[in-house]
Amino acid sequence: MTATEPGPDEAAIPAARTAIAVTVAMILCFVAVTFGSILSTQSEHLGWYAATLAALAVIQIRHLRGGLGGRRPRYWIATTVLQVVLIYPPFLAAGISWVATPAFLGATLLLFLRSRWRWVLWGAVVAGEAAIVRALDPDLVDCAYYTAGLVFASICIYGLTRLADLIVELRAARAELVRLAAAGERDRVGRDLHDLLGYSLTAVVLKGELADRLAGGDLPRAAAELAGLVDVARQARSDVRTIATTQRRMSLDDELAAARSVLVSVGVATEVSGPDDALDAGTQTVLATVLREAVANLLRHSQATTCTIRVRIRPDGVALRVRNDGVPAVPAGSPGTGLDNLARRLGEAGGRVETDTATAGWFELIARLPASEPA
Repeated sequence: MTATEPGPDEAAIPAARTAIAVTVAMILCFVAVTFGSILSTQSEHLGWYAATLAALAVIQIRHLRGGLGGRRPRYWIATTVLQVVLIYPPFLAAGISWVATPAFLGATLLLFLRSRWRWVLWGAVVAGEAAIVRALDPDLVDCAYYTAGLVFASICIYGLTRLADLIVELRAARAELVRLAAAGERDRVGRDLHDLLGYSLTAVVLKGELADRLAGGDLPRAAAELAGLVDVARQARSDVRTIATTQRRMSLDDELAAARSVLVSVGVATEVSGPDDALDAGTQTVLATVLREAVANLLRHSQATTCTIRVRIRPDGVALRVRNDGVPAVPAGSPGTGLDNLARRLGEAGGRVETDTATAGWFELIARLPASEPA
């Protein structure tokens, strides 16, 4: 298949196939009417007229199929010139019986030319039709009748072809929407897996390692850590279930308590300060997700001994701040996908994420959301 030809399945679309069939039927009707008119007035060269009309029909159907998808078929200029050659010289012999054929040229010009020129040249074809008919038949009523017929026929052929074209474009747009929706859902699931399960699995690993170290000397604390590990694992299992739906809701207070529990269990002195007033469910879910990713990054990428988590409600919105020490002076590698995910998630909610590393050895993440409930 070349770039100028329609895809193999475009004509198989039922509605497009119907529009194409109607257009082909119209073309064949014009050919049949023209040949019938010639039979009533001519008795010679009928085979030549039939061959010429057949060639015009084949060319127009080729133009019809090639015009789908807003494309122009290969060699369309040559076939259009051939149409001109097949349409106008026969007027000298066929006379008024040949008046329907310029409709094919008018439809072709409307299909393949761009911008205003197609209407200018189409108007020239209509004016030429009027002049030829006026020369062959002085009756003004007949002249108006035949000229109006050309206008109607050429626009009908053009309109039906464009209808089939729009059906093809609509199907392609629908397929693209389905593809984008699937890609968006994959992206959402990937972000949720990273932001939600990343935190839970990191906490499971740290609590398991801590319980293993304590098993040799401090059994009560090791048992407590194992109990906490089970709770985190259950939360991870719940997260896997909730990732399957976009209607997930998370409690910011629960996440603040869980973050403090995990950080304290691994020896990080943690200060947590929650919001003074209740937040709407959407804001809580976004901030809880940000908090999980921030704590997961702290556990993975720093040797923190101190962490401060604060949520403050201001007139212009709400801000979550997570600040910790133990950050290398020169962070290794480039930023991972975690902060990118958070920036995108907050952006979708009308907020933004900021980071601050101005103080040596310290890292601060600030997530800001507007006062109104996020989308």
